[in-house]
Amino acid sequence: METPGNILRTEREKQKKSVDDIAGILKLSVHYIKSLEDDCYAEMPTELFTRANIKNYAAILRINSTPIIALYEKQRGTAKPADMPQDDVKHHMPKGLAVVAVILIIIIILFFSLRDHENYTPEIPVVSEIPVVSEVPVVSEVPVESEVPVESEIPVSAPEIHDPVVIVTPVPIQPEPVMEQALNTHTLHVSASQLTWISIQVNDNNPKEWLLRAGDIIELEADTRFTIKIGNAGGVRIVFDNVDLGRLGPDGRVIDLILP
Repeated sequence: METPGNILRTEREKQKKSVDDIAGILKLSVHYIKSLEDDCYAEMPTELFTRANIKNYAAILRINSTPIIALYEKQRGTAKPADMPQDDVKHHMPKGLAVVAVILIIIIILFFSLRDHENYTPEIPVVSEIPVVSEVPVVSEVPVESEVPVESEIPVSAPEIHDPVVIVTPVPIQPEPVMEQALNTHTLHVSASQLTWISIQVNDNNPKEWLLRAGDIIELEADTRFTIKIGNAGGVRIVFDNVDLGRLGPDGRVIDLILP
């Protein structure tokens, strides 16, 4: 019976290439190459890892991978999975910076709102109505000097207009707890230098998988921890909370990490 492993092995032998040759190009251990050729998929970390390396193996041999993948799916009884979340493999603004930006926008809006409110004096025209006192001269018998105290009461009402506005000023103090919470997050920066499969679980969420190529970058944040599985330890560089973890292992080695 024709299987994905038989097709790959037959074509490799026809091209006079060794298992070591294929393992060196794919940056995988010889054990995984033999498992692919023997159709021993239980030896592989995940289905995505298996599917990706079948395609890459076929590409090295310069043969069409489509019928081989179809045989693999028929053999496994699985449908083609959805494409990997490549939207995550890019630079993005950290959540902490986004929170700070939103807070700054709110403060600016409050500042201009308060300034406009202080400059706007809709009640001042009421003072202009106070000159109703001008009708006092109708009482011609009363000396003008006796009415001067009435006009002196006009400035007294001016401070009352501004007193309620001062109550709003404490509002910008509220965002401080949000900024303190953002400082408690952990950051993860992953950059690939070789073809590498990787699976990352953030906090207690479901893990996500990527097939990274040289130059690809992943940046994530977590409140508690990262649970990581890497299919090619020598193909990635990890910086956790701004600390470079250095070389994680030789090419082709599968490793597991939990940070912190």
